[in-house]
Amino acid sequence: MKKKIISAALAAMMMLLCVPVLLSAETVAADATHLDMNTEVRYFGRTYEASGSHWFNWSGSGFTFTFKGESAKAKFVSSAPGGDNTAYIKIYVDGVEQPDVALTKQEQTVTLASGLDASKEHVITVRKRTNARSSSAGVSWISISDGGTKLTPAAAKTRYVEFIGDSLTVGYGSIGDGASAWSTGTEDVTKTYIPAICEALDADYGVIAVSGRGIARNYGGDTDKLIPYLYTKLDEYNNPGINWDYSIKPDVIVVNMGTNDEGCLGTNGFTKEEFIAKYEQFLKDLRAKLPDTKIVVTYGLTDRGLESPISDMVSSLVKAGFEGLSYVKCQTCKADEKNLGHPNQAGYAKNVTKLVDAINEVTGWNKTEDTAVADTTEAETAAPETEPEVSQTADSEPATEAPEDTVAEPQKSGCSSSAATAASALTAAVLAGAAVSKKRKRE
Repeated sequence: MKKKIISAALAAMMMLLCVPVLLSAETVAADATHLDMNTEVRYFGRTYEASGSHWFNWSGSGFTFTFKGESAKAKFVSSAPGGDNTAYIKIYVDGVEQPDVALTKQEQTVTLASGLDASKEHVITVRKRTNARSSSAGVSWISISDGGTKLTPAAAKTRYVEFIGDSLTVGYGSIGDGASAWSTGTEDVTKTYIPAICEALDADYGVIAVSGRGIARNYGGDTDKLIPYLYTKLDEYNNPGINWDYSIKPDVIVVNMGTNDEGCLGTNGFTKEEFIAKYEQFLKDLRAKLPDTKIVVTYGLTDRGLESPISDMVSSLVKAGFEGLSYVKCQTCKADEKNLGHPNQAGYAKNVTKLVDAINEVTGWNKTEDTAVADTTEAETAAPETEPEVSQTADSEPATEAPEDTVAEPQKSGCSSSAATAASALTAAVLAGAAVSKKRKRE
């Protein structure tokens, strides 16, 4: 067994100095029960291997594996700053969502599933529900129960949609109804419209989004690490200085930007014209790097101030010969469709059909079947028999999951919309059973 651990004191000091740390952790060679982390696990999103772990720091990124056996567990690593910035992961066992796990320690061993039928195949999927800026998440080893069989992981879907954005895309406020301030406890990308859209399209998805970021100005007016810059990097917040190699070539990119920029208009000479010029250049840069990727621009979930300039920009580009580009005007969320000034699950759900139709239109992905789009979960939620078990290193305290109604420090980043009334219980009840059906023609 190979073990490489950076001391907790050194890691803490580095974090205080704001120096990103990719912690090394216990690694285990592949054997009868331990998976080969390179060949028996499939990763999705902008993931990478470093310091003995596979990192999945971007919202919605993660991994999946398939096996026969009674149980499975994994060793996770994280920068684990705690408090408002704790990383959360989601676990799905055979498509059923399990209780989320908070990565509160630098190393945690998590039981992903137990009590399974050992004679059947099982698929486990893990996604990071929180953003890359707050805290990191990596997996250093995965094991299955004695006597189990490791199987080839499920193949990736043939379609891939990437979502670029800010807090509206990472899902800030999508959970934690009633919270009075931001924390990662209120953030869940899987409760946005993204999984529902991709389920309808039979597509995998990736997310490149960070709360508070803009095209030309971030929330608060600065220009540090704008989205056009972050998109060109592998993982600037946790592993800086590495350029993205564009090895993932999305079929479609959905860009939802402008809300943070809008809040800065008129400040320090910032104008709509500058915003549009920067946005247009970003779209042209995407096209240059990804010539075959279709691009859908959307706006309006919470604000409308830049709707005309953005839609006019897209129209002008299309008229000038920019192919595979379209614009979608989102339905703006009402007061009871918001939480902390951002869409709750009801606010996202009512925009699913419009975005699915827009993607189908620009790609020609039409189907004959009626596709049911349930709320915004990756799969039907069901209470498991037992919650995932979490253990830490010997000197650590038991991990506890921050409640969804966590009240944290004043908002640190995000769109400039003011806080709105949390979603009502009636809205949540309606959403839980909501489904949107759409007939589509054969490709």
